[in-house]
Amino acid sequence: MPAMLDAQGLKAVGAEAHTARFNGGSPWATYFVQTVQELRESLVQSGFINTQMIAELEVLYANPRYWMSVMTIVAAWGRKPSTQS
Repeated sequence: MPAMLDAQGLKAVGAEAHTARFNGGSPWATYFVQTVQELRESLVQSGFINTQMIAELEVLYANPRYWMSVMTIVAAWGRKPSTQS
């Protein structure tokens, strides 16, 4: 994000990121597993993941001692340069 703003010529570009961390069995872990289960067929057909990998994910995401993150939220900002001479 900040690189995109910088490439547009903005000044005082900055950014912050927050990565949510959660453990297995939490509402976020449950939501993620349910999403993967719903998309299982398409994910396997893609060739990027197989049923063994999904089974391993389900075990880890049920384990309260296993911590993970699945997304980072980025906020970026910048100022339009002054047009005064």
